[in-house]
Amino acid sequence: MIKKILFILVVLLLITIIWFLIPLSPTQSKFEEIVNERKENYDEKGVYRVEDFAHLPVALQKSIENGGFIGKPRAKYMNMYYEDVKFAQSVDGPALSIDYDQFNFSGSPARVALIDSQVMGIPFEGLDIYIAERNEGEMRGVIGKLIPLFAERGAEVAMGAQVNYLAETLFLPTTILSDSIRFEEIGPHQVFGEISYGGVNSSGHFYFNEEYELQRFYTERRPAVASDGSVEYIPWSAECSDYQTNEEGLRLPAHLKAIWHYPEGDFVYFDGRINHIRYGD
Repeated sequence: MIKKILFILVVLLLITIIWFLIPLSPTQSKFEEIVNERKENYDEKGVYRVEDFAHLPVALQKSIENGGFIGKPRAKYMNMYYEDVKFAQSVDGPALSIDYDQFNFSGSPARVALIDSQVMGIPFEGLDIYIAERNEGEMRGVIGKLIPLFAERGAEVAMGAQVNYLAETLFLPTTILSDSIRFEEIGPHQVFGEISYGGVNSSGHFYFNEEYELQRFYTERRPAVASDGSVEYIPWSAECSDYQTNEEGLRLPAHLKAIWHYPEGDFVYFDGRINHIRYGD
């Protein structure tokens, strides 16, 4: 009887180890499903031209031109990939080291990101989904590839994801030509931006340096959804730095921070280097 129990335990242990070693999980499968679906929904043709951006604030025009986008193919999506990001879910909680794989799509706004990490050797995965045409925003976390830790949905989650999408528009210039986004010049190096789609609205300010590289995006109102489901609107910003010119001649940031500006102090919850930014047309 003891041998039989030991045999069962060994088999269960082996099954568990094999499951953890399998590279693809349901969360990753869902991520790839959404990415492939969105790729099929867009069709961008031609190249970026100076006249495409002539109606926009001067700082945006110069940012696109200095970034090397003019003459490049109009991209329908962007893939940003981070490795070893310092990621914290709460001010007092420990920071995880995560890999962050993100796709942004032009046309009808959409953004999906996959978090890949480990907690005490056990796989942890997260999925952020924003699909504007469905008014869909979702954040989910899974441990051990199957066990749900959290799943947040609703208008506030959609708005938070929409803020991210707006903050990242300059790195996918096709998006700033969308009718759902408007811009207003505030000063030589400051632009106000607003996105409105499906009844969800977000806005913020873009700040540029003397070379018209985006340094900071700031919004006064981004929903922070607590674990108990309560929502608080907090100032939020994203900071870009360490601009580098890639092999395609595009000048893009290599470092990004995301910061909550709580009354008691700033909370940097995402701090990572961008491994690559790639485009698909």
